[in-house]
Amino acid sequence: MGTASATEKGGAIVEFIFAGIPLVLMLTSIVQLGRAMWNYHTLSFAVGEGARYAATRGQGCSYTGNSCGVTVADVAQQVAAEGVGLAPGRLNVTLTSTAGSIACNPISSCYSNGATWPPSGANTYGSAISVSGYYPAPPLLFLFMPATGALNVSAVTLAASSQQIIQF
Repeated sequence: MGTASATEKGGAIVEFIFAGIPLVLMLTSIVQLGRAMWNYHTLSFAVGEGARYAATRGQGCSYTGNSCGVTVADVAQQVAAEGVGLAPGRLNVTLTSTAGSIACNPISSCYSNGATWPPSGANTYGSAISVSGYYPAPPLLFLFMPATGALNVSAVTLAASSQQIIQF
């Protein structure tokens, strides 16, 4: 157990550079991938709940005197409410029925849209409706691929869609 020779000084720093820095970058990448997957699953759940909300409340339904008409604003607010953690200013939603589609880009632009959805010609029992959502993935700046360097996938858009059959 003598003192380190002149050739051994600084060995711990070199070992940290070779092992520690890549480990820190890998852990950061894992956290960011986890965030991206959480955003995707939240988006998928939110559009599914929005489609379910519209499918179970058709325009002409009535049960014990209740009116069940749904507007574009109702569906947009339902998707936004279920999309916990998704920024409404970045979330884009498209509502599609046999009568056409309505784009809410961003979703907050449809919060005041009082138009009935699905429209009266497309809200019959058994008709299909679809709610699609698009959300930009969080930037993944610390992913390193062999021979490519840093991989920036901030331009990736997460997409989810749900199709339901009108029940009432």
